[in-house]
Amino acid sequence: MKVFIFEYASCFNVREFLLEGRLMLETLIDDFINKGFDVWTSSKYKTKAKNIEMKSLEDLENIKERDFDFFIFIAPNYELLKILEIFKNDERVLSPSYYNIKDVLDKYSFYKKLDGKFNVPKTFKYGKDKIFVPCVIKHRYGTGCEGLYFLKDMNDYKMIENELSENYLIQEFIKGIHSSVIVFSDGKCVLPISLNIQIIDEGLRPKYLGGILNINHPMKENIFSTIINLIRFLKLKYLIGVDLIISDKIYIIEINPRITTSMCFLKYISNINLAEVLIKCHEEKLDTLSYELSDRILFLKGLNGFRFLKF
Repeated sequence: MKVFIFEYASCFNVREFLLEGRLMLETLIDDFINKGFDVWTSSKYKTKAKNIEMKSLEDLENIKERDFDFFIFIAPNYELLKILEIFKNDERVLSPSYYNIKDVLDKYSFYKKLDGKFNVPKTFKYGKDKIFVPCVIKHRYGTGCEGLYFLKDMNDYKMIENELSENYLIQEFIKGIHSSVIVFSDGKCVLPISLNIQIIDEGLRPKYLGGILNINHPMKENIFSTIINLIRFLKLKYLIGVDLIISDKIYIIEINPRITTSMCFLKYISNINLAEVLIKCHEEKLDTLSYELSDRILFLKGLNGFRFLKF
């Protein structure tokens, strides 16, 4: 069987997301090759997959017509939305549908959809008259720490004011533990796999530094129950990363409806193959997935890649 795996940063050499993008791409390529797939991609960097040259996202229209059994897409939020619109009625795509994802990738729509049903920070559209501190300012379609600011006081605001536009949101600052949950879903069965800590530099312009997989926490059972309800409410499938803050309550921050950096390190502490997971999700047989996690793993982002340590 043939699978085409597209990763935006390595295809178009987008430096900001390149380390994470190449890691996610190479993880999926390895997992699909290990399952016997004929794997194709579009990358400016050498991989184990066969390569198709792409110059713009519009080239995906031609790739769509080729005889691939499956498509997988990894991209920043705004670009991912554009890609999934091209493939919105294609059942070969191993990703949540365009119709279920459009209100997730637009952060303002996402918070409005969840408000009153799940705990989310108070969120407003940006306006100079609406600034309060401390607060979080983020781009409506931002990915990771892109377009993200932590404001402690008005001096911080003055430093970044000229960088803001109507596409930004102002959000209540929630003090707590930056966390995430790796989730697999086939639409019926929802499996929270690992509770993780995110290591973030909380400066004016925050930076994602890495994380710790498979942690324990007194609220873990409640967190997993909340995540199951959230994924069912949003009707999401396949690989999903949920960002949250653990405080006096569980606050939902964002959803990444694709492979995430933390998923790439599961193979070091489990028997999980992400290709197998994706196919089981596609066939709605996730309840037959057999897996076991052992130990924890710390991973840190460096200039040329990631380092990790099991403990």
